[in-house]
Amino acid sequence: MNRTEQITNTTSNEVVNDAVRFGRAYMFPFSLNEGVWICFQENKRAVRVFVTDISINGIQLSGSWYSWEELEKNGGVYESEFDALKSMS
Repeated sequence: MNRTEQITNTTSNEVVNDAVRFGRAYMFPFSLNEGVWICFQENKRAVRVFVTDISINGIQLSGSWYSWEELEKNGGVYESEFDALKSMS
């Protein structure tokens, strides 16, 4: 049985190259259970939430799913409160 495995320093270049070639390699911007800041442009506020799941098409923040396009329209997701507030100005 194949399982999902994290790419690490010990992963061979052949395995990494195969994953890229077959379209199975993705870079996710955040880790699960990481605290991030989501911006809401209409309310001019930033809210701290936790990443509960990530997919190719979107991200689940504190239990609510958002598409990447929806987040971009709202103002984005940031690792720090400073970056979130800076993006709203």
